[in-house]
Amino acid sequence: MTRREIEQLDRSLPKPNPYTRWVNRAHTRNGKSARLIHPSGLSLFAPSLGWQVVKSFADERQPLPDCVSQEPWRRAHHSLLNPDQPDLRVALAHMLSLPASRPQSLLLQALMICNGTTCESLASLCGYEVEVIKYYDSLFCNVLDRKQDRAYIDHIYLQKSPAADLGQRRGNHDSQIDLLALAYKSRRVDAVLTAAGVAPPDREPIPLATLYQQIRRNYLLSALRGLSIREATEAENPALKPAVRIIRESQDQTPSSGQKQIPDYDPVAAIQREIEKVHRRGAGGSAEN
Repeated sequence: MTRREIEQLDRSLPKPNPYTRWVNRAHTRNGKSARLIHPSGLSLFAPSLGWQVVKSFADERQPLPDCVSQEPWRRAHHSLLNPDQPDLRVALAHMLSLPASRPQSLLLQALMICNGTTCESLASLCGYEVEVIKYYDSLFCNVLDRKQDRAYIDHIYLQKSPAADLGQRRGNHDSQIDLLALAYKSRRVDAVLTAAGVAPPDREPIPLATLYQQIRRNYLLSALRGLSIREATEAENPALKPAVRIIRESQDQTPSSGQKQIPDYDPVAAIQREIEKVHRRGAGGSAEN
């Protein structure tokens, strides 16, 4: 969405609405003033605006208003309201936003800002479908429509990767700051790919079953990481809820003799066991991204 479209969305959303309430809860949770605020200024600099809007409405079981017309937003909202009917594009886009997918998302974010990149070229470079790139950008980045919005780009890229530090960090290809800073400074696809040590993929499309295994694995890994540092709420650990659902589905598919029992293990052990299952199921194919 462009800056003008976001400003129009802010004017069109009913007041109050689930997104306004979500912003104010986050505002209070971060220890700021309890005074109610209007999210319009924050919306302009929120990369995950799409996800925040659809999730806030889905959490309150409310339909999206007519002013929200973007297909990725509407499909994400439907997917959140109907977790038993997973939308692969939404799930893959969300997977890319999780900590376990940080290397892939950083490369994608770095390439997004480069000159001439489109959803089609990014899909070719990163090995994802075009629609997945569109959904990830629409829900979690909003870079492709705002490359020329200097204030927004500076806010996103300089906040994560000060360009002034680039020379001090040169040569460390594993540095997350290097990759984003290089992209911000050069805007060149070849420079980013060289720094990342990768080349455009030359492979067959990944089977759907493998993609689902990748999604499950990344949700589980992200949830486990969050629990290891005592992040137990949905706001702190957004992968925890999908991870619990994966474990429950796995239990439902496990043959049992007679009545079901409530397992007495702790969540960390449960997630670790489920990760081992995913690894075993993916042994015949690629479980890594």
